[in-house]
Amino acid sequence: VLYKPMTMRAGKEQEPH
Repeated sequence: VLYKPMTMRAGKEQEPH
């Protein structure tokens, strides 16, 4: 995973990596 477990759902909108 490139992003953290929290970024998966929260950052998914702001950071679509």
